Amino acid sequence: MSSNFLFIWADSGLSTKSNHVNAPYHFVHVGEIINYLENEMNQEIDLLDIEAEATEFQDIMKKIIKGNYKAITFYVNTENLENTIKLQNYIKEVIPNCKTIAYGEMPIYLPKYFKKTNFNAIVSKKCDQEIAILDFFKYSLGELKEEEQRGVILIKDRQLVKCKQGEFLEPTKWGFTDLKKVPIDKYFEMEKKEQVVLTVARGCPFDCPYCNAVLYYGRKERWRPVESIIDYINKTKCKYYKFFAPDFTLNEKKAMELVDGLIKNEYKMKWSCTTRPDLLKNEELIRKMAESRML
Repeated sequence: MSSNFLFIWADSGLSTKSNHVNAPYHFVHVGEIINYLENEMNQEIDLLDIEAEATEFQDIMKKIIKGNYKAITFYVNTENLENTIKLQNYIKEVIPNCKTIAYGEMPIYLPKYFKKTNFNAIVSKKCDQEIAILDFFKYSLGELKEEEQRGVILIKDRQLVKCKQGEFLEPTKWGFTDLKKVPIDKYFEMEKKEQVVLTVARGCPFDCPYCNAVLYYGRKERWRPVESIIDYINKTKCKYYKFFAPDFTLNEKKAMELVDGLIKNEYKMKWSCTTRPDLLKNEELIRKMAESRML
């Protein structure tokens, strides 16, 4: 069955090969979002992860022409901005009626830059990106009025036009990366180990000027249900997991619940996370994190 929609992660314009620093974000900003959208729309969404798979240009264009998509969304960061703009221009030439939207770092940090591009829209800051992309896809199908799109900023006559305010999802609605959907071997190659990245929490109360956590997810921390994290681990059974959260130990109760679950769980794996030094004061939690096979 053909798809109406395509996700693209263009390759970097600043390096000759995929950057391992970006590897975790392919799980979070592509895999998890696609899974959410497929569940909500009850239809398949195609993926063209050019950075991971190093796809040749002619093969990229063949897939795009054959797909004749209603809408395409691009993840845009600092490294791939130049190549994304070039590829999007080519796509507009071959399928001019296809609507395109950009999300990720660059639309958040430099939204005005996109006024001079051929994109139809960008995703606004401080909202869950998948909600905005879902509404944009529905709009491209004629199922939603232009002004009803949540978290979408339209580009009209070189101006940015805001639609409805963006929203945040309940954690129970977040997607899980389908390892059969993404080029998992390439992701492992980028990571330099068989590591799956899994969002456990979104949001951060600190709003540090050098971090994009608040710009992406807002100030309020939201935790995915621990039982669903354990269930995903037992279904995928990889050697390593990275628990993606701005501050893993901010909510000590939730962190303790997860590490206790890992200790009790029959399947044993190794894991890592990110947190702040000032949030590492609970010695019992630290001891249990180590006991649960934290790297």
